[in-house]
Amino acid sequence: MDGALRLKGDPAAVEADEDLGLEMARLGEKLLRVAEELTGGGPRASMPPEVRDMLDDTALAAIARSIFRARQRRQRQFSPRILGEPGWDMLLELFIHKALDAPLSTKSLCLAAGVPRSTALRMMRQLEEEGLLHRSRSDADKRIATVEMTPHGFSLMRLYVTDGITRSEMPLPESSGA
Repeated sequence: MDGALRLKGDPAAVEADEDLGLEMARLGEKLLRVAEELTGGGPRASMPPEVRDMLDDTALAAIARSIFRARQRRQRQFSPRILGEPGWDMLLELFIHKALDAPLSTKSLCLAAGVPRSTALRMMRQLEEEGLLHRSRSDADKRIATVEMTPHGFSLMRLYVTDGITRSEMPLPESSGA
């Protein structure tokens, strides 16, 4: 800090807050890596080798897709008004596409959230401010806005899904050999 008094809403203060938030996210990611090293590899280390080997990005994407579909099925019995978590639905969709190295348009992410476009765009802005989402224009067609999960967001979601498996809160991916 340079010691100058900054008022709320001051562009310099907003930029400083954004820089601080990004630096905190980077430090948090480093702390997670150090913790994994100190505990012998994190959640995956305590898994049987045959389970650990099944948890590549494609398998984790299948688990995330299963979670996403289960969340959508709830709407058959309950009003979407009481179940709304568009940010979480977006994170799942972003994770799936990043894990499968598949492009994702802004429009598709809005649809996946199941909320009005204005709400979805506001949530995307929040995810971007948190350092979890990156927006850009498609290389193939500049009219199309694309989104992707940042490496930081991907590592957090990967940790979340892997940790859920180790705690038996999430299903294991089906073996391709069975």
